[in-house]
Amino acid sequence: MRPGIARAVPMGIIGFIIGALLAVVIRLLQGLDPNPVDPYGYVGPAMVLGAFISAGFFIWGIGAFDPRMNVHGETPEDPEEEEADAAARPVAILTGQIWQITFWLVVMVAAIAFVAFVPFGPAVQSVRGDGNPADIGYTTLELPFGGPEVTVSYLTLFIVFVIWTLLSLAVVAGLLAFLMGYFSRGVKAPGDTPVPWRKIIFVLALLAFVPLPLLFPTLVVPMAFLMPAVIIVPLLLVIGYPNVFTILLLLVALGLPVFVPEVQLSQAALVAAIIILAVVLLLPVSWLRRLIPGAIWRRYAAVEWTMLIPRLGSSVARIIRQGLPRFLGQR
Repeated sequence: MRPGIARAVPMGIIGFIIGALLAVVIRLLQGLDPNPVDPYGYVGPAMVLGAFISAGFFIWGIGAFDPRMNVHGETPEDPEEEEADAAARPVAILTGQIWQITFWLVVMVAAIAFVAFVPFGPAVQSVRGDGNPADIGYTTLELPFGGPEVTVSYLTLFIVFVIWTLLSLAVVAGLLAFLMGYFSRGVKAPGDTPVPWRKIIFVLALLAFVPLPLLFPTLVVPMAFLMPAVIIVPLLLVIGYPNVFTILLLLVALGLPVFVPEVQLSQAALVAAIIILAVVLLLPVSWLRRLIPGAIWRRYAAVEWTMLIPRLGSSVARIIRQGLPRFLGQR
């Protein structure tokens, strides 16, 4: 998908939003806003800076900086470059389609706005008193984590909703494409398609941490909700160092919801937990070996992880069949 007007128009809108937000942030850092005397003083600077950055984004989006749009278009002659272009083609198709959808959505919304707002248009406008049918309402939102209340227009909320919808569609479509390609490679060459267990665990853990501020705005979280994260450390200790002390520690951890029903978390604790998970689960193995002491690394490297659940089931069955009858005096 080559650059063009379908990409330039959405890019120009994105550039205007970035420029306007940049102007507002600069004024906030300078202490100029919020100003009760001039509550809309940010509009002028936001419009000016947004227009300049929007022009640059529009030129970039239309392909002014792309060598392929030159009269003498550059084509890769190196076989490695051709292979790289072929590998990037699915991504280019996805992004091209997203730009096409965004462009036609903008055109459709502009057409609807023209019909709705133009006085001589075909729309039937009925307002009470001195109301303005083209006026845009405002609402007050309270920012999360105890932030201040902000007043935003419904048009801003609509734009944010549209951007979020398009971004989520692009992410889901890219994820589905990646999974289908990964599964296809797994069917053709199972031995050459390893399962990224560490990344999968990190994503699942991240999905568990992210909704916490939404589910519990005061960050007072029930201990039962945190149990999957709480038992990780004692469970690893039992696996690496199986003894009476580590087993008792695991039992105490399992009983924490009874003794400590709720826990007061903090934003710093959530960020620290995510950073620790990222370090442990996303760092390359060669880097982890430098961070973890050699004795501990060798102990856990010798664990047959695929046999943990079968061996645990065998131990439980042995206790039920042999240990429990002996304890009850039946043998």
